[in-house]
Amino acid sequence: MTIRFGKEQADVSYTDRCCAYAVITDPSGNVALVRGADAYFLPGGGMVDGETKAGTIHREVLEECGRQVRLTLTLGEANELFEAGGRHYRMQATFMVGRFSSEVIAPPEHDLLWRSASEAVSLVRHKSHAWAIEQWMRRCNYIVTGPGIECQIAEALSAEQSWRLLDWCISRGADEFAIEGLAVEGASTSIFDSFDRQVVAYRRQPQLRQHLTAFTTDNMSRMTELWTLNQSTLDVLKQVLPDGLFTKDLGTSKGWFEDLLVYRKGWMMLGIVTIDTEGYLFLGESEMSEVESLGIRLKRS
Repeated sequence: MTIRFGKEQADVSYTDRCCAYAVITDPSGNVALVRGADAYFLPGGGMVDGETKAGTIHREVLEECGRQVRLTLTLGEANELFEAGGRHYRMQATFMVGRFSSEVIAPPEHDLLWRSASEAVSLVRHKSHAWAIEQWMRRCNYIVTGPGIECQIAEALSAEQSWRLLDWCISRGADEFAIEGLAVEGASTSIFDSFDRQVVAYRRQPQLRQHLTAFTTDNMSRMTELWTLNQSTLDVLKQVLPDGLFTKDLGTSKGWFEDLLVYRKGWMMLGIVTIDTEGYLFLGESEMSEVESLGIRLKRS
């Protein structure tokens, strides 16, 4: 459902404006705002012909803030009627969540300010922007703020360590996963058919999710096939990843699974880059100590 702000007046002519904005946060849960001539806004703006919503945000953030952004999930859509410069607009806006993925690489058009989420709600001009920030606060329960602190798993894990870590992720709210299945041309698809049969009851609707690898840098967040993560699907993962999270079976004649991604409320919590034997966790400060108590060494990125 699309939420609406403002009441349309019959005697007013409105200009339709399709927009996309991002709630960009830092590890402390502060929200990035841009300062216009007389008001504050979330980074983003109007879409141009042929542009995707994510593409709009990438372009606008680079123009307004001089930085690149990594998008992780879609918060929702809102319509708002407003007046600016003597004209009336009907804004149809999509809101996504992200983090800056670079320092300043181009001259920014606007000043960037970091404000606490509650202060940002009171500062932004548009009610739809305030609504989006509040949605982000509810989505994260304001416990693990933003996508968390990025930590690299210091060494490849055994199968035992892998399943211990995934059990812990489930206990801390991990609720969905994605995994790539790569088939060998002309080979039997039985390994994939077996996986599909066992997890079909847990398939979720595809959603925009963050990835660790992509063919182009603007495709790091994309529509993703997802399944519920629970003890039943964990048992299936143990079958297709017999050596644990870093299973490499590139010589098999049947195909293989790789690049497991685990999400918590839409945020990436665990990501594996199989070919490089790399793993990353996105955690709260206290959670880092909990993982290390499992015998898993971490290094902060």
